[in-house]
Amino acid sequence: MSERERLTEWVEQWAARQTVAPTVVLTRGSGEHLELLAARCPEALIVSWVAEGAVTGRRGRILTLSAVEDRVGAVVRGLLTLGLEVLRADPPARLVTEAPDAASFAAAIAQWLRQARVEQQTLLAAAEGWVEHLEANLPRLLTSASAAEMIGALAGRPLVVIGSGPSRNVLLDQLEGWADRCVLLATNSSVRALVERGLRPDGVVVIEGKNCAADLEGVDPALLDRAVLFTKASTHPAHLDWPIERRAVFLGPADGWLAGWFGRASSLPTGGNAGTTALLLAWILGAFPILATGLDFALGADGNTGRRAGAGAPTEQVMGWRGQMLEAELPFVCYREQTEQVLASIRARDPRARFLSLSDQGARIAGMEVIEWTALREHLPPLAPGSLARAFDDRKRRSTDARRLQQEIAAVLARFEEVADEPLGPAIGLALLSPPSRVLRALAGPALIRQPTAAAFEQVRRRFELLGRRAVELAEGGAGGGQDRASGDGGRFES
Repeated sequence: MSERERLTEWVEQWAARQTVAPTVVLTRGSGEHLELLAARCPEALIVSWVAEGAVTGRRGRILTLSAVEDRVGAVVRGLLTLGLEVLRADPPARLVTEAPDAASFAAAIAQWLRQARVEQQTLLAAAEGWVEHLEANLPRLLTSASAAEMIGALAGRPLVVIGSGPSRNVLLDQLEGWADRCVLLATNSSVRALVERGLRPDGVVVIEGKNCAADLEGVDPALLDRAVLFTKASTHPAHLDWPIERRAVFLGPADGWLAGWFGRASSLPTGGNAGTTALLLAWILGAFPILATGLDFALGADGNTGRRAGAGAPTEQVMGWRGQMLEAELPFVCYREQTEQVLASIRARDPRARFLSLSDQGARIAGMEVIEWTALREHLPPLAPGSLARAFDDRKRRSTDARRLQQEIAAVLARFEEVADEPLGPAIGLALLSPPSRVLRALAGPALIRQPTAAAFEQVRRRFELLGRRAVELAEGGAGGGQDRASGDGGRFES
């Protein structure tokens, strides 16, 4: 039997085992099996992961990708996130060339699938409201400062990021009498825990699309009078009603097109959680060292404290700071991994950056070290109260630039057209878009997950076009043609 005959036999046996028609077939290696799979699945895209150095690219419905710059991972995660019918076809190693080994292939698929599930849940739960929130927030966003204008505002000052994990309260109890040694940057869900202990947050970070107004309900506004609210542009409108006058806006996945207002440096990879965003903001502010507590990304030692999903929700074992094994809900495994990616990107740009965990109770985070607060606090000199607020007051004025905003909107609309031109449909077009577009993924992803049709995609495009026109009208009404002070790219992360 010839090699082609053996490949044909394997493809036929594989096809006979399938119970659904695939939209995508995921395989590995180079060889004739790609053409045979394409012929056997005439409506499907064939995606093959090939070893580094192999020829990559697209030929009709066959796409070969390598792990260089994680291109294969990004594409497959996108296809899985959008809910397409992806079937795995793993050929025997002897029948293909330039293929990663079977174990690596299987492990990578498992990781991509887990990450895609979390991203899909996020898109379906939150992204549907991003556009509505932007529509409601636009007038107040126009009068807000940009987080990009705060670059270096805390140069050399120590800062503590306060998340909401089980370890948070241990550190807060230790801060009594020493809170003046560092700037306190809290996630919205941690503000109440601070003020109940008489601690005043210098900054509050919110990315939530759901209504979290209750997090600050009943909090004495006087305890927030020196705080700066760092808010994602598409956060729930109720969060802009919190009694925090100083407001600095950053851009999340659905908001990147607003760089004409806020500058590209304001586009941040949030990692899906406020704690990761706070770490990144602390670095942008120039804080040193950057300390953290409550970023546990794991359940407490009892296996239940910190649980967000219901009892019985799937968990994974993760390594703790002390080498102990902890249970973590799947979304938090992904959040930790995304946090590690953000920290690695920062350290590549700024080797001097230092991130220290003040707790050894949670999951180990690559890129961070553990240090005890009691061993550190005496070496930190007292800070003048309100240093972050004063920096904000010195930097907050900014004028919008309607021309640049129009350019950003036009660029997004052009990417819509690229996706619409994909012969295999907009969902595949969105997943294959190169370079990827976080904006399009956030705007169009939910609609395509529910209905991967050209009509659904066109409806999203028209809605975005109307939103863009409204933004330009507001910018022209309040801009005066000024130059955006946030247009610099100091250490920016691309959206």
